[in-house]
Amino acid sequence: MKFQKLSRFQILTTAVIVSGILLFFPEGRMLLYPLSLLSTFFHEMFHGLVAQFVCHFEFTRLTIDWDGSGSAQYEYDANIERENHFLYKEALIAVSGFFGPILVGFYLLVISNFHVKISRVSMSALALFIFSGTLLYIRDSYLPATFLILTGVFLLYITWKTNDYFFLLSTQFIGLHMGLAIFSDMDYIFVKYKDEMDLNNPAESKHSIQDLTDTGYVSEYLGISHQIVASTVFCAGVIFLLCGLFICYKMSQNMKQPTKSRTKLPL
Repeated sequence: MKFQKLSRFQILTTAVIVSGILLFFPEGRMLLYPLSLLSTFFHEMFHGLVAQFVCHFEFTRLTIDWDGSGSAQYEYDANIERENHFLYKEALIAVSGFFGPILVGFYLLVISNFHVKISRVSMSALALFIFSGTLLYIRDSYLPATFLILTGVFLLYITWKTNDYFFLLSTQFIGLHMGLAIFSDMDYIFVKYKDEMDLNNPAESKHSIQDLTDTGYVSEYLGISHQIVASTVFCAGVIFLLCGLFICYKMSQNMKQPTKSRTKLPL
């Protein structure tokens, strides 16, 4: 079977197989490091955007470290702490980060089955989101910020300088990896305190609120069992991923095969 005869569903299948192979081997996970950093960016950006636009706090800074960790900082008036719904806002901000990469993955899987020109414009919008988020909110993580800018440039190159097959395969591959972030975050989701993730240093008997993970914050703020919170977040993430794959599959059945030509940037 010639490559140019591949259907959109076969391209999706190829993306799934390639993702599975790379994630299975340590060397493959090293190759996926740029996407892991990108996943952290979306995770922290969604913390900040929910704080800014949903909870009406002030999103001030985003930090990303080379080990894949990060943080989003926001400010609010001290009087807000007296409001009854303040803890609910904090819980919403804490849980929103997990759904950042998942929603981006869902977005990429869906747009990969639009008309190719629409898909390319949509991918360009995502690259611009990376540029703007990096330039506006990353203050001191200069090397990761540079890396993210280069990733955005690479996405634009894939979008406008490669043929339809490679572009669609790349879009679905990146979307899958963003969706699969819920599995790579399992260790973080199912622990309440950050030091519980370090197997070499046993967790301390006393913790402060700064030691909580995101799901730990939700558990404390809402007074709900941490295992219930963690399980709900994980199951919701898996459902989003499966829905994205299902929609991608159903749409691929009704779309024309991509061409081997390259779509030119509309003037």
